[in-house]
Amino acid sequence: MNIQESTPDVLIATARELFARHGYDGTSVRQIADQAGANLGAISYHFGSKEALYAAVVASVAGPLHTSVLAIADGPGAPLDRIAGIITAYFDHFADHPDMPKLVVQQIFTDRPLPPPLREAMAGILTAIASVLAAGQADGSIREGLPHLLALSTLAQPIYFNIVRRPLAAAGVLDLADPAMRRAVIDHVTRFAIAGLAAPSPESP
Repeated sequence: MNIQESTPDVLIATARELFARHGYDGTSVRQIADQAGANLGAISYHFGSKEALYAAVVASVAGPLHTSVLAIADGPGAPLDRIAGIITAYFDHFADHPDMPKLVVQQIFTDRPLPPPLREAMAGILTAIASVLAAGQADGSIREGLPHLLALSTLAQPIYFNIVRRPLAAAGVLDLADPAMRRAVIDHVTRFAIAGLAAPSPESP
C-alpha cells in the first residue's frame, strides 16, 4: 500500500481493478483486502459492505465524467461546439480511467440493479446533453427530434469505440493508445455526430 494514499482510496483502486477483471460476483472481499494490503475488516470499517464498496468504485469513475459533461453543457459556446467538447471529454475520461470499459461491460451483462452513483450520473449526463440539443433546436442549429434520443445517439460512438478498444488494438484495426490515431478517431466521431445533428441547410431556390 502506498503510504501517501488513504486506506479507502487504496481499497477503491484495488476493487476497481478486480471488479473490472472478474465482475462483482467473481470478486471477494478477501481478494480485495489481500491485494490492497489491508486487513479483512477494513472494507466493513470504511464502507460497511461489499455492495457499498462497489458503489464507491462506480462513483470514482462515473462521478468525474458527470462533472465534466455538466461543466461543458452549462458552459459558453454554440450548442454544436459544446456537443463536440462533450465527445472529447468522453474520450479523455476513458483514457484517464482504463478500467471503465470493463466495468461498463460487466454492468451491462449482469442482472444486478444499477448502483445509485451510476444511475444518477447516467440520468444527469443524458439530461444535460439533451438540454444542449434542445437549445440548438431552439436556435435552429440542430435538427428536429427527441433530444434524449439524439443524446443517446451522440454518446453511442464514444462509448462503443472505448468499450471495444482492446479488441480493435489486438486485431490491428486501430489503437487508441496511439496519440495520432486517438486524435483521428475523436475528429471522426465528432464530425460524424455533428453531421447527424446539424439542421439541414435551407434548400436553394
